[in-house]
Amino acid sequence: MVRDDEIELVEAWFHRYGYPIYTLTHREDVDIITQELVQKGILTFGRWGNWQYWNTDKIFERALEIKLTI
Repeated sequence: MVRDDEIELVEAWFHRYGYPIYTLTHREDVDIITQELVQKGILTFGRWGNWQYWNTDKIFERALEIKLTI
């Protein structure tokens, strides 16, 4: 989705417990975080980036959507 010369930083995190935990304010919390990141020019997607239990096909679909908006 990006060219090598567009990458500024790569970092990986390994978490013992990797699934999101839903709370009563989950949707509102994710919306606030997403809006803050977008204002900083950061688009997120995937299981971690959207805080959703997405499979690979849904992640790929979202990646294509993001690519079309850039």
